[in-house]
Amino acid sequence: MFRPLAAELEERRAAALRRAPRPQRTLGGLGRHIEALGASFDGQLRISAVDRANGKRVMFGAPEAPRATVAEAVLASCAVPWIFSPVAIGEREYVDGGVWSLINLDAVPAGRGSRVLVLIPTAGASIAPLRTATALATTREVAALRARGAEVTTIVPDDASLKAIGPDLMDGSRAEAVATVGYAQGRRATPE
Repeated sequence: MFRPLAAELEERRAAALRRAPRPQRTLGGLGRHIEALGASFDGQLRISAVDRANGKRVMFGAPEAPRATVAEAVLASCAVPWIFSPVAIGEREYVDGGVWSLINLDAVPAGRGSRVLVLIPTAGASIAPLRTATALATTREVAALRARGAEVTTIVPDDASLKAIGPDLMDGSRAEAVATVGYAQGRRATPE
């Protein structure tokens, strides 16, 4: 019996996620910070995560997505398997959208005349396979968006950002320095 490749990949992804250990480490502090900012879905914001049980990607903020707050969606999107505990939203558990794609640009609802800004922190990763996978995904997914007529701007860490991030992307002690230099880079990279 022929099964579509996408369905087979979803099943394999779900099987791997079900077998993954359940770390106790959470990102609760990040959730409280985002809640304090009062962020909400505005019809344009999309946050990717993967349903741990079925391996399917969910784009929180999209019309057909399960209901979630921005804080819940961000926590789910940051729940890197093997490092952070999955995030429960409703009756489901979600993990990092990077399990599906490192940048998830293929899900952007953009076409002719759209402007898309992509922040790609893993482009400068010190781990060569992660850096290579990010570059390949970026090339493929940006090309697809541009073929649909979207204007795409990518921002990857500059030298100051790479220095602030350091060799360990998960080193939370660097968060304030990373945010400061990242904000400065963003201000330089985007027109007024």
